[in-house]
Amino acid sequence: MSKLYVLGDLHFSCMNPWNLIIGNKFLEWFEKLNIDPESELIQLGDLFEVPVNGGLVFDQVSKFVSLCQSKFKFTYFLTGNHDKKVYRNVEQNALEFIKHKPKCMVIEKPSIIDTQNNFKFIALPHLTTDGIDFNKFLMTRLPTKFYDTQVDLLVAHTDIRIPGHPFMNDGIELSKFKASKYALGHIHTRIKEEYTGSAWPNKINEEYSEKPRVMKCFERKINVSGNIVNGADILLPTLVKYDDVIYPNTPVNTDPNIVNIYTVSNCSNLQIAKLHYSDYFIKGVVKATQINNTNNASSSYTFKIDKPIDALKNYITETGSTLSRPLYKYLDGLFTS
Repeated sequence: MSKLYVLGDLHFSCMNPWNLIIGNKFLEWFEKLNIDPESELIQLGDLFEVPVNGGLVFDQVSKFVSLCQSKFKFTYFLTGNHDKKVYRNVEQNALEFIKHKPKCMVIEKPSIIDTQNNFKFIALPHLTTDGIDFNKFLMTRLPTKFYDTQVDLLVAHTDIRIPGHPFMNDGIELSKFKASKYALGHIHTRIKEEYTGSAWPNKINEEYSEKPRVMKCFERKINVSGNIVNGADILLPTLVKYDDVIYPNTPVNTDPNIVNIYTVSNCSNLQIAKLHYSDYFIKGVVKATQINNTNNASSSYTFKIDKPIDALKNYITETGSTLSRPLYKYLDGLFTS
């Protein structure tokens, strides 16, 4: 029985003080993972958070690639949008160093691939498409073989169309392709079964996922049709928890294996919070609000909106308003930065 695993976005980074710790915890888990060495792996892109990185981040990604080489028969790396950078009109891929490594392939353009274990898959990595929207390019400009060839699996670093969704109304239509199964990256929460979810939530608004984050597994069993079937997905560990604490109370860490990142309420500014909680990871502060009730008795309440973007989503739903995808993403970045 042949197995093909698919792992989502990783976003190794040092942009925040907690990123390297989370990355190391993931690598510890991945190293202990018991995998049949005859299995193959597809990584869906965005190994890096940004395409230019410090040495410690590069070390983490290098270790991950080495673990893939030792654990799997072969590994395919899709290029994600975070893996690319254009500098002085030259586009560079942060995954360039992987291309020459044994048992590895970096996929930079749409491809139809036959694996060593006889799985056939379509790979749609991120790529720059001048003058046309990326998803529209995938739907209309690929060679006809991508739409006509029957494959076991389609993997992609993009979003699929969800009619009426505030920022996914212009995604790709999976029905355009002839694939038995699908596994998608780029979107960090599993809003649909086809997504794997990122390995861990990179922002507060990614902590909740409708379906658990997994490393997907597909198998080819010996049966009449020989079709690919769903195997036993591997549940990804909980590595990070976004929590809140009321100043000046002491945070309570419930699990040493989880990185806790705090928002401090009832505190006037971030500098004071970081000074007081110098042994903890502090992401932001929320000020206290005084509210008087109808009985003229005053109470102090602290209000924390875990997902500010939800307020915008509710506004769009209730008013029927529409936003362009770039504007929505810009506002999402403001709310979650």
